[in-house]
Amino acid sequence: MRYKTLKISLVTVLVISIGLINFSNVYSNNQSEIDKAVDYLKSQPQTAWSTLALAAAGETGIDLSHLESAPSEQKSVNTYAKYILALVAAGKNPTSFGAEDYVDKLKSYFQNNQFGDEVLLNDDIWAILALGSIGQENLSIVQEAKDYILNNQNTDGGWGYNLASSDTNDTAAAIMALLEAGVADSSTAIQNAISYLKSLQNDDGGFPYLLDSTPDSCSDAWVISAIYKLGQDPTTLTWTKSGKNPLDHLKSLQDEDGGFWWQAEGDNKFCSPFTLLPLLEKSYPVETDYNKHTIRIEGDQNTICNAQVNGGTVIDLVISGSEICGYDYSIIEYPGMGLYLA
Repeated sequence: MRYKTLKISLVTVLVISIGLINFSNVYSNNQSEIDKAVDYLKSQPQTAWSTLALAAAGETGIDLSHLESAPSEQKSVNTYAKYILALVAAGKNPTSFGAEDYVDKLKSYFQNNQFGDEVLLNDDIWAILALGSIGQENLSIVQEAKDYILNNQNTDGGWGYNLASSDTNDTAAAIMALLEAGVADSSTAIQNAISYLKSLQNDDGGFPYLLDSTPDSCSDAWVISAIYKLGQDPTTLTWTKSGKNPLDHLKSLQDEDGGFWWQAEGDNKFCSPFTLLPLLEKSYPVETDYNKHTIRIEGDQNTICNAQVNGGTVIDLVISGSEICGYDYSIIEYPGMGLYLA
């Protein structure tokens, strides 16, 4: 009898239970803005960021062909990270969807306790978020990158895209990455980062990229997503200044066609893909059916694995579980009978 075996080493599996974690629906008072933003993004050429946003909004039938391969001149930590995040949001497996295994390619950039360029921090931030989207936030390379970010926090509490001055966008992204990697929201690093963000909030409720610059929709979007990642509400008094909150300011920049102006009407709308997630009350990585599963595997003497894992199929979940829990497994394909898991 012919058969194919996928990565062999036997373990007895008695029970596999997979449950879906339920998350709350978005607030209805954002629905009008959400609907317009979705229509706008659907009318534009697709990018990894717009695909991620539309998938987060529950859109289906999104053209994913632009994620099938990374252009050679753009291959980098950040490119692979955003491809992974977009594909996971769309319910696809980033290890097999494209011409390359995007996860392996991302990991190949790890060196000297960090990802990519040692002068940059944003590549470490997005590598953590991408690997977190597939349930690999506890890998040693992720934890080392987490420490690299922590060790390079500026004295003002923030981070920049590189080892220089802080900005709101990268500080917000760093907060999300550190939380994803297991840093407590009560930690000194996170609390100092929150204080940095609050120190830059303007009287109109909005956030600028840098101190004394004009608030913009990109900065609003990143900060609001970080606030949701913290489990906080951006419309409460904690994030209100002079009676205005960041969501108020973000909404004020939405054009009639659903896109979002950068700083003021008439400039540009390149921030639009980032604005949908905060309207949806979501953060990074986006939680979808692909990455909301819990797997429990019982052996004959003890529990082999009980963890949150990511995948579009049961086989994906078993493979992801093995990477987290360290168990061995066999998947054998018998002609005419399907797959057998042992």
